Amino acid sequence: MKRQTRNSVNGKRKAATKPRGRSLTIEEKLRALALEIPKREWKKIPRDLSVNLDHYLYGFPKRW
Repeated sequence: MKRQTRNSVNGKRKAATKPRGRSLTIEEKLRALALEIPKREWKKIPRDLSVNLDHYLYGFPKRW
């Protein structure tokens, strides 16, 4: 599995391979998945998603 990392010189994303001798941790896997999502898509996520998840999934009234 290739993962994306930020190049500290110019801030661009680049593919990185997993370290030899060990598997990727769940954190590393989730980070790689998150880096595949464009920033414009992250901006579409409501700021109150964690509090009002039932509202966004099932249409329940918002908590606040």
